[in-house]
Amino acid sequence: MIDPLPRELRYQAEQTRGGLRGEEVRALDAALDAIAASGVAEAALGLGEIAPDFELPDASGHWLSLTDLLAGGVAVITFYRGAWCPYCNLTLRALQRLLPDLRRAGARVAAISPQPRDMALAQADRNLLDFDLLHDARNRVARLCGLVYEMPAEWRRYCQGRGTDLARVNGTERWELPLAATYLIRADASVAYASVEVDHTRRFDPAALMQALAT
Repeated sequence: MIDPLPRELRYQAEQTRGGLRGEEVRALDAALDAIAASGVAEAALGLGEIAPDFELPDASGHWLSLTDLLAGGVAVITFYRGAWCPYCNLTLRALQRLLPDLRRAGARVAAISPQPRDMALAQADRNLLDFDLLHDARNRVARLCGLVYEMPAEWRRYCQGRGTDLARVNGTERWELPLAATYLIRADASVAYASVEVDHTRRFDPAALMQALAT
């Protein structure tokens, strides 16, 4: 069965862009270009590299380490922006659809975000998620993986114009987010699959992830 995530993401992007003014589209495109030009994606944790160890609290306050996630032999870890991001919600729901197959293969799934734990708890309930949502305060673990970028001014103004103050939401003074990234990590902490996207409307390929898990 082919997972519908790519189609869902394209539809969401079309709907979102269709509701924007021309100057807003140009501002968002300029912001994406600036993030790409920074080289953050090229410097991020990649295929064949060793994932850094970490320990983070889940939505209920229980702490989990990378070692805990790898107890079954393999882990799927995705970094996402927050419950306010429709593309993130689509991605997490796709992981939930894949969860039975992932678990049969011994994989544990965790999603990491800088958003507060109460937002993650509400997000898990709303999307019926049955895997770990971990709180990465100030993007500490995302920074270890080389995924953190500061939102360009154009994008910041766009969010503020819609009443979203991400620095306040995430409890920081800086407008920082992790790139959309999904990893398959083996028992030795090596990365067997890596999807790192500058464009937040693009996410991991479910078929490619499952193929990497099977090899």
